[in-house]
Amino acid sequence: MTTAYYTRVSTDTQDPDRQVEEIRDHLGEAAFRDARAYADVASGTKDDREGFQQLWEDIEEGVIDRVVAYFLGAS
Repeated sequence: MTTAYYTRVSTDTQDPDRQVEEIRDHLGEAAFRDARAYADVASGTKDDREGFQQLWEDIEEGVIDRVVAYFLGAS
């Protein structure tokens, strides 16, 4: 099984490290090391994000079996 993880921040002044740490904790170190990373610095309202689009292409091509993402919703 090939796992991918996706992180996104809205601006380049934000740091995605917390998202990566949470995902690492969820997956465990060994699975995290083997996972493919996809990331964007872009608004979440846009779906033309480069990392997001590549992730979808890889899913459709059968390269990725499982996706893990960290979500901290805005209220």
